Amino acid sequence: MSFEERTEDAKPAILEALSQSDCAARRRCVCCAKEYAIADAFPGDQYFPRPVNYVDGCVTHCLACWLGVGPEGEPDLGNVLRDLAGRLSPTTHIALLPIIRVELSDPIRFNAGTVFYPKGAADLTGLQIALPTDFPHSLSMHQAAASGVDLATIVQHATVAFVASFDWAAAMNTSHEAHMVLLRDLSNWVDETCLNLVRYRLCSLTHADALPGRAGQLYSNPMMAGMVLYNVGKREGRLIGGSAFTHIIVRGLGLDLEPITEDEAPEEGEVGWIARRALALYRTALESDDQSSKFMQAVALLDFLAAPSDYLNSADIARKLVPYIAKTGAEYDKLRERFLVLHGKREGERHIGIRTRIVHLGERLEKIEPDATARKALFKELDSYIGPIVDHMIRHSALTWADYLKVRKGLGPYSETSQPSTNQEQ
Repeated sequence: MSFEERTEDAKPAILEALSQSDCAARRRCVCCAKEYAIADAFPGDQYFPRPVNYVDGCVTHCLACWLGVGPEGEPDLGNVLRDLAGRLSPTTHIALLPIIRVELSDPIRFNAGTVFYPKGAADLTGLQIALPTDFPHSLSMHQAAASGVDLATIVQHATVAFVASFDWAAAMNTSHEAHMVLLRDLSNWVDETCLNLVRYRLCSLTHADALPGRAGQLYSNPMMAGMVLYNVGKREGRLIGGSAFTHIIVRGLGLDLEPITEDEAPEEGEVGWIARRALALYRTALESDDQSSKFMQAVALLDFLAAPSDYLNSADIARKLVPYIAKTGAEYDKLRERFLVLHGKREGERHIGIRTRIVHLGERLEKIEPDATARKALFKELDSYIGPIVDHMIRHSALTWADYLKVRKGLGPYSETSQPSTNQEQ
């Protein structure tokens, strides 16, 4: 029986993503390094459906290793193809981006299967990567070549590798502008799944020196960014470079990257989504180089945490958030008054709320509080409010928002249920 006859009815799902020649091609298993072909497993076909689901591993693993009867031993991180093999399938692809302002001595695996590599440590063995110059008649590749980004430059940086799902054919046959959109989207994915949490854990509103850069950015040419994409099913890859970002952080040296355990990351409930959005808002505040804007972003984050899908006045924001922090009656009264000062407090006709003075009266934070030490203390204070709230949401991130509200109403001795409700902004 010919290969075409064996595969015609066996695995149409595979053939939607891979051609018959892709299935017949000889591959090298990322675990045992033996040569195999996807077509070798087609005659019986019993391994492709669940529970074995070999369709997800056939592009990187021989059948024996996928079944767990191959050589024993867990190899060290380092080889990109092998490190990501467990998440690859005919419809998912490798993305590898450089990242600046990050130091690490050994590869680190984060949640969502993302792996960070030290400078020069990402081993691309087994990846056939075409350079932009290999496509002289493609305008988008000509523009990528003009960026000056090459493979050696990317792997000389610390790098981050992960599995991405997108239409390979559409992505490869599109404009340079669309390539830059994809690069930013992939960079944002790294932020959302890893770096926003790292920034939250390891940075603060008063310490921008430790901020990491954005995935894709380069030390060698701050105007340019780059990425490597690889389709393991078709065994083809592309290097793409260009101007994708509008700014780069230059203050300080960045951070020593530390692993974040899976239980520290938000889960997939509605509260988890809100926590991830809060981490993104916190990143925006961290990266602001204007103190008035940094203050506004931090206060906007507190507003969001009080009511993610609604608008509340200053008094009701305080009523929602102070129970996270207050431990005594005196502390509750003090914090409630302080939240009003941060937002929209008035004394007669005079506005003394910092947010109101910045937004509506056009004042700068430096004018409202001229002393630099006092402004630093203000940002430390805001961090002391943001931290307990976000931490609490992460701990309850598997819940729906409705269930979380029940938890929040019982916070401490000064909960929402024990406070008077008010609708009048002060």
